[in-house]
Amino acid sequence: MSNSYNKAHIYLHIIAVVKDKQPLLAKTVRHVMLAQLDKAASQKAVQLIKAGGVEDHLHFLLQLHPMQSATQVVKLLKEEVASWVNENKLLKEVFEWEEGATIYSVSPTSVDKVIEYISKQENYHTAKTLAEELDIFEKAIQ
Repeated sequence: MSNSYNKAHIYLHIIAVVKDKQPLLAKTVRHVMLAQLDKAASQKAVQLIKAGGVEDHLHFLLQLHPMQSATQVVKLLKEEVASWVNENKLLKEVFEWEEGATIYSVSPTSVDKVIEYISKQENYHTAKTLAEELDIFEKAIQ
């Protein structure tokens, strides 16, 4: 039997929220933070396909191999980014994420839609709050 599972990929849409939903991620901070997220992901053999967000949360689309644990990868990425932000003193206060993350699987046929959605986060959140956004996601999976 061939190792066909080596060719498979899992796509995940992650929503990571700043602790206490504090609006700490100004556009300039997000820009360097997302570059660090990309670096951390590639060090973990994870492809960061798209990332974006607003002041209180980030969205990112990852491509994992089937043998990787989604929760472990997301936890490690969040820890590495938070540590990097704090070591480099990007913020006046200590940066922390909320515990856990919201993780949705994405069909390969929907990857382009998720990329577009993440690309429009700043515009999207001029009309909707994080709570409203998460509520929409919850209703969609019920």
